[in-house]
This record gives sequence, C-alpha cells and structure tokens, in this order.
Amino acid sequence: MIMRVLWAALLAGLLAGIVVSVVQAIKVTPLIYKAETFEVATSGAQEGSDGQSHADGEHWAPEDGLQRFLFTGLANVLTSIGFAFLLVAGFALSRREVDWQKGLLWGLGGFAAFALIPGMVLPPEVPGATAAALETRQIYWVSIAAVSAVGLALFAFSKVTLWRVVGALVALAPVFIASP
Repeated sequence: MIMRVLWAALLAGLLAGIVVSVVQAIKVTPLIYKAETFEVATSGAQEGSDGQSHADGEHWAPEDGLQRFLFTGLANVLTSIGFAFLLVAGFALSRREVDWQKGLLWGLGGFAAFALIPGMVLPPEVPGATAAALETRQIYWVSIAAVSAVGLALFAFSKVTLWRVVGALVALAPVFIASP
C-alpha cells in the first residue's frame, strides 16, 4: 500500500509540475523577461576580463528559450512532487480516508495557505524597489502561512459550526492586516 501512495504522490506532483510550468511559460515568463531587461539596464553591468558583460555576483544561468523552460520545468516538477509528499504525510497524520476529491481539496487548501493568501497579503516586489527588509518579509510570510493553515484546518476538520466560522475568520485574518 505504501508504494501505491508514493507512486500516486509522484504522479500527482509530476502532473502538477507540468501544468504549473506551462501556465508559468505563458503568463509569468514574459513578465520575468521584461523585469530582467529593466534590471540589466539599471544595474550598470561591467565588462569582465573575458570580454563578456558581468554584473556583481553573476554566475551561470540557463539560456533563454528551451533550456530555461526545461530547467524551470524541472524545478517546478520537483517542487510539486515535494508538496505532494507533504500532502501524503498530512493524509497519514489525519488517519482519514482520502480519495481523489478529498486529495484535490487538500491540495487547494495547501495552495490557499502557502501561496494564495500570502500572495494577496504580501505581493512580490517590483524590480528595483524594496518594500521592506527581506528578513521582515520572510518572517511575515511564514506567519501568514501558519495562521492561514491553522484557520483552514479549523474550518475543514471541526464538526462544530462555531469553530468552522472561527477557522474561516482566522484563515482570512491576514488579508485584513497591513503588510510591512
């Protein structure tokens, strides 16, 4: 049985990673290219001894196009598999019967707690602008994710209506608190 669960997590992570990569290539990558153009123009890149342009701390990076898409896709697939294993661990700890519909709900709950709600409260910084110190933003993100996860767990697993309402309010509370 454990092998079946592990294979299911691997397959779910692989499929999720592929979907994320395709959506990212269509919606996000063009924005990243524009941001990089802006960043290079404002960074004052200097010419190195090898005759190529180098910014401070520059290192190898995949070339734009297929190579970059494949490396990004690999990172997305591995990350998605990692999240799938975390979901499987959550299933095991809950000791509840889980089918594909409940698995999908768990996945959506994880997305809401770790991406959607923190992203609504603490959006990405515009290139070249600093909204707050990195450490402050990281602590704030972890706090938002933890509060959202606790609230969603209360909402999903409580049998008492009052606790479900409290869970929903706790999960959404970070949206109403100012970010740094």
